Amino acid sequence: MLIIRIFYELIRSKICVRTHVGAEVISQFRVMPTDLDFNGHMTNNRYHTIMDYTALRVLGEHGILAVMFKNKWRPIVGCSLISHRKSLKVFDRYTVRSEIIYCDDVWSYLTHIIEYDGQVVAAANRKYAGL
Repeated sequence: MLIIRIFYELIRSKICVRTHVGAEVISQFRVMPTDLDFNGHMTNNRYHTIMDYTALRVLGEHGILAVMFKNKWRPIVGCSLISHRKSLKVFDRYTVRSEIIYCDDVWSYLTHIIEYDGQVVAAANRKYAGL
């Protein structure tokens, strides 16, 4: 299931309408049974995986991903700081709002806000390098 989501985001990044850097990108997902831990809510690791998907989408919509692949670079997470506020249960449909907040010569800094039913479930700041 995870590899299908990656290919979906990669294909989507090729056919999407390009946006400007700094524009918010909104993605929607649903918690699947394979996303759960033994407590019955979405596992902490899955949040990072979802943020990887949305980062691919952000980089794709801004045209950065095409440049990275052309130069044989791959997006690498250099740091990730996440704050969990609420848990997600099976089949909950949630939204991820992502945007690039800063870029320099090496790093791209993204913020990801995960929301369910109008409330923030988790928030993260991550930095990515293209190597």
